[in-house]
Amino acid sequence: MTNSIQPMPSQLRARTVSGEPYRVGDLTITPEARVVGFGRARANIAARQVSGAGAGFAQVTPVAVVVSSPEGERRIPIVDATAAALWRLAAIAAAVFLLGALAHRLARRR
Repeated sequence: MTNSIQPMPSQLRARTVSGEPYRVGDLTITPEARVVGFGRARANIAARQVSGAGAGFAQVTPVAVVVSSPEGERRIPIVDATAAALWRLAAIAAAVFLLGALAHRLARRR
């Protein structure tokens, strides 16, 4: 007799979470991060054997710091300059490729 536990549906989850607040003088500093995760698992149960497998990943990216003081609260965003630069470089590479393909096609027409 073999029982099989069907795989869980793939679930990609993303949410913003607040970290542990730190107290510095009269300031309270709270980090915020975006957490993206995915997990999947499967198990088989037989008369004399149990087997299973699973996989997943998690990515944690800092997004902001919340600073609370007696004067009020403000959120300071954390900008990922490297990611922004990589997106710009990818856009430039795509534009160069498309312009090259267009120039090649126009040259073949003549």
